[in-house]
Parts: sequence; structure tokens; C-alpha cells
Amino acid sequence: MATRTAVLAGFLAVCLAVSLLPAGAVGQAEPALGFGEATTVAAQGDVATVDLRVRNTEAATLRVRAADQSYRADVDVRDGDGDGRIRVRLDTFRGLDADTTVDVSTVDPADDAELVSETTTQEGLVFADGRYNLIAATESTSIAAVLRLEPPTAGGNATQAVPPETPLPAEPTEESRADTASTDSAPPSTPTDGPTTVARGDHARSTFAVSGLGGILERPAPGADLVSAVDASRSARTTHRLRASPTEAVRMRSVTVEYGESDAIPTDVYRLSRGDIETLGVDTTGDGTVDRSVRFAVGNIRTSTDGTVTLAFDRAVPLDAGDTLLASYAVTNPDTTGTEPVSVTLAGASVSHTERGVVRYGPAGQGSLGHGVDARLVAADADADERVAPLAALEATYDPARDAVVVDADTSRLEPGAYTVELSVGAAAPDVLPTTTMREEIRVVEPSVTFTNRSVPDDPLFTVSAETNLAPGNDVVVRVDAQERGGGVSQVSNCVTAVTADGRIACEFDLTKPASDFAIEVSVARGTDTVGGPVAYD
Repeated sequence: MATRTAVLAGFLAVCLAVSLLPAGAVGQAEPALGFGEATTVAAQGDVATVDLRVRNTEAATLRVRAADQSYRADVDVRDGDGDGRIRVRLDTFRGLDADTTVDVSTVDPADDAELVSETTTQEGLVFADGRYNLIAATESTSIAAVLRLEPPTAGGNATQAVPPETPLPAEPTEESRADTASTDSAPPSTPTDGPTTVARGDHARSTFAVSGLGGILERPAPGADLVSAVDASRSARTTHRLRASPTEAVRMRSVTVEYGESDAIPTDVYRLSRGDIETLGVDTTGDGTVDRSVRFAVGNIRTSTDGTVTLAFDRAVPLDAGDTLLASYAVTNPDTTGTEPVSVTLAGASVSHTERGVVRYGPAGQGSLGHGVDARLVAADADADERVAPLAALEATYDPARDAVVVDADTSRLEPGAYTVELSVGAAAPDVLPTTTMREEIRVVEPSVTFTNRSVPDDPLFTVSAETNLAPGNDVVVRVDAQERGGGVSQVSNCVTAVTADGRIACEFDLTKPASDFAIEVSVARGTDTVGGPVAYD
């Protein structure tokens, strides 16, 4: 009886579905549309990801309409890989680019999104907050959802040590959002108490809970440009910072900086003198500071009104591949806004190196990350301005799953000691963003391993246990060198294992003979570096 009821219910459902099809559509595969979420929520200035589902079609139009009619956009989308899903990215930070239309893209590079039309009466660099109606449509069907933009907020910050190969956050998936919701890995509401200890070689991952910065961090960071201005505002008397890294060894006899068009040249660069050179030297460690000064080697300075400056040395200055020439000097910005070309040539007798890049003026050049957002690393015993390349040891990204900026400090480039990772949103940032400064203290120490049990059993099974300051998740190799007493059997065994969440390492070895028959040495390595031992086991 239950089976008959189920069959009848299924038949009635099919009949009902058929009755809802348009005339002439019975038996045909009609396009179907849907949204992964009825309401998508994002902060103003972030990149909003709209999850669109399609069936029996690869193309549709996504219409975005502000509830107050202040914004309208039409986006053509296409499912390029046929998986029935198109995740469309809408950048709600306009910026000051030459093209001020909204940036649209897709999470999956196989898919496609193209802005067809856009009109707005909104002012400012960031979309207005509030409700935006979303309509996905084909010629025969449509469906609606909602995008809600909320004012950005600032919360807490925290730091943890992570293995160097740990990837930075990417575009969130349903799985990552679920993971975020089910763990306590989001930043706390208050700063971390005390410094976070990080073993040299690991990364110090600082998370700053400031929403609304996703669009800014999508754009190139001025702190990584060939030349950057400490103050990028128009006509400001400021410091320009230069970084150039040759791809092969150069015995440098001169360095030449060429600014671009005549109307975008620092106004007084032709008067540059020795007194205007604040820093000039070689960074051999990649931390953004000078390890070897070469200011003393400058023989003369040649300038011209076309924006060319040449520093000639009275001796050859050696730079290895991977070294970085750092310079900072006082000039006055041109009365302009935007991205301007610049080139740097490191000239040697037989090998020269030329890099072409840009310098940014105006809001886009303010702060190491642009638009008034600044990330920096400051040593406890140094001036903040000493780091000529502010992002040399840092990598910053936005984590949309946590509405936070994530900054990785590569401690392999740092000397042991105390540092501060700082994120600030200053007055040059868009008005809707919260003005804030957050700091995380870290302490870089040398890697260490402490072997917790060095007894040798009268059994072939031999266990090595240890504690380490390496970040959990690090893969290490435990090496056992066992030499039979009085000669005979010699064994060398390796065990690959991961550091546990509580900082422990454990491996078990089968020596085929009682371990007490051997003289045993144990060591621990991460990659090619030995971080513990060798120590003798009794």
C-alpha cells in the first residue's frame, strides 16, 4: 500500500510540473536559473561574489539594480566549463583608475563575465551601502535575489606561526565558509596579549579584522612598485623609495633613474644633490633594509631637466643575482595623479640590468597597499623609515571568508629579534572605511628541537620523541644513525612526520636488533636545514 501511495504521489508531481511549463515546452529542455544564496552580504569596498546556478544553458544576463535606483548594471555571464555554476565577482571599490566602471570577473577562469552597461548617480570611490536587487535572466526565464552592502567594520587582530608553504587565503568556497563557521580561527575582538614567538623560517601570519578592503587589495600595491613615494599626494615634498633586483651578477658602476613624461617628473629632481640621498645600499637578505651601504662610493651625480638622474660610483659595486639595490631620496612630487612610468638601470662594465616599472601619485599611491592602507614591519630597535622596501618581507591579501586582511611575515628574511607587524587605515582612505591602526608583536627565534626521551630499549622498536618551536604542520625528517657496537651492522633510517598541534614530533624505527646493541645518533631536519641534533642516545 505504501509503495502504491509513493508511485501515485510521484505521478501527481510530474503532472503538476508539466502543467507549469509554457505552451509547446513539454518534452523540451528549458533553461533554468538559480542563486546559491537568496541574499549575498558583503562590506562596502569588498568584492562581492554572487553564486549563479544554470541548467540547460551556458549563457545568461545578471542585472544589478540599487533599490533606490542610484545604480544599474547588466553583466553577460557564461558557464565555460559546463559545471552549471558561475561565481561572479563584483568589485564594489571603484578606485581612481582611468576606467571607473565596475570591475567584474569570475572565480573560475573557465567562466566569463562581461560588463555590458552601467549607470550610476552614486559619488565616491566605494559603492553606497544598502540593498541591490539581482536578476538572472535568459530569453525565457528569470529569477531574483538580493545583494546587501554593509558599512565596513574594524574588529580584532591575532598572529599565529604557520609553515612557510601554507597558502594565503583565496576566494572562499562553501567548504571554507563552513570551516570558518565551525572553528574559532577568526580574529579575536581584542589584540593578542604579548608577542607571538615564531621560529626563523616559519611565517608569522597576522590577521587584522578590517572589512571593506577587498577591492583595494585587488589592486597593485604601491609598496612593491619599482619606485614609491612615502607621501604620494600632489606636489608634496617627500621621499621616493627605489628597489631594483638584477637577475644576474652586476659589478655596478652607476645607477640611472629615468622618470617618464615631462609633465609627470618630480619638479626638483634636476637639483638632486648628495644631501638629498637618504639611503643607498644593497639588501642581501631580502628584508627591505640596507645590509651594505654604498653611499660612500658615489663619485658624482648627474641630473637633467628631462627627469634623468645618474649616480656614478668611483669603484665597482658588486651585486649578486637576488640582491636588491635600495635607495631613498628627497624630491617633490609632480602636480599630477595616476600611474607614471619609471625605469632604473644598473650599469656595469660588461653586464647591465634595466627594470621598467611605475610610480603612483595620488590616493592610489598612499600607503604601501594603496588608497591610505599601509602594512609595514618594524624592528624593535629600528626606525620605521629604515625599511626602504616596506613589503620586502611581507605579503598581504584579503580573506573574504573572514572579512580580514592577512599579512604574512617571512621570518627566513629576518634576524632573530622583536618586530611589530602593523596595519593602518589612514585619513587618505575612502571615508566609508574605519580609520584604525592595529599592531601585532612577534619575536623571531632560531628553530629548536628538544629530545624528550633519550633512553635506548632492549627492543628493536626504537621511538624518537621531541618537542619543537617549529609551527604545527611543518614536515620534518627524523634521522637515526645506528652503529652496532664493536662493528657489524650499520643502519641509517629516515622518518618523515609533521609537527603536531602541541609542538611534538614522534617517529618509530625498527632496527631489526635490540636498540641497546647500537650507538645511536638522532637528528631532525626541515628541508635541507638541520634544526635539532645530532644527539647521542644512551
